[in-house]
Amino acid sequence: MKGMVNILYALALIIMLLMSLRYITPTLLAFEEDPVEIKLDSMVYTLRDSLEIAKLYLDNSARYSLYQAAYNNSLNGGLEDIPPDAVLHEGVVYSLWYDDVEMSPDLADFSEALNSRFNKNFLEYLAGYSIDAIFKVKIPQYEEASVSPVSEGFYTSVDIVGKENLVITRTTSYDEVITITKNPDISLIEELPYFRLFEEAKQYHNTIKRNLADCDDDVLQAGNESFCCIITAEVVEDGDKCMVKVEAVTRKKFLVWNGEDVAFEPKRLVFMDRAAKV
Repeated sequence: MKGMVNILYALALIIMLLMSLRYITPTLLAFEEDPVEIKLDSMVYTLRDSLEIAKLYLDNSARYSLYQAAYNNSLNGGLEDIPPDAVLHEGVVYSLWYDDVEMSPDLADFSEALNSRFNKNFLEYLAGYSIDAIFKVKIPQYEEASVSPVSEGFYTSVDIVGKENLVITRTTSYDEVITITKNPDISLIEELPYFRLFEEAKQYHNTIKRNLADCDDDVLQAGNESFCCIITAEVVEDGDKCMVKVEAVTRKKFLVWNGEDVAFEPKRLVFMDRAAKV
């Protein structure tokens, strides 16, 4: 996560530099005008740009908080944390899904876990925000975000309401106070088929559970491919237990911290289930 915060901060600084360049030439050419008025106009533009950059940082913080939350949760079988009944296989811990409808995660569990991790990620981005120390933009507190599926789960929306406006204030050398505000609310619709990934993995899981018998993996060979995702499964024998490992992967990749580096990665929903006794 720290790597992503640094990237967003650097991006904001670059944009600030580029935006500031557009005021240099007009100011130099307007040497015949009142220098006080020119200075005030330039300051107003700079303050507005500072607010725009702060909002850009916040929007992208929400965007990458979503990508990261989906990435981490999907590796946990769609849950925020690995549950106590997880399965250890070849040094990797997998969440366990169940054929029992009451015990298997549903869309509500999946959504709650994503919302919880998103809000934690977003707060971490805000804690790493340092542009306010340079440009003196007051960053507001936010209500808890709402993350939900759109268009049958092929898209994901994020809505966050700020508790107060973005504010920037300056006092000029002529003791004139300039205050500019901006609506802090964040509303995004991302082409992230995270909820669709869950639905298709769930459907495939139910199908193979109905057809799998005696640890026969013939029914798993075909897998399942769609516009959204690619799903594969394999039978894994663990002592006297027969396990099914399911992996559903989005075709599209997203920028995340993968534990080692910032990279483009797909969302990879991975879990196991007990298929039968050997």
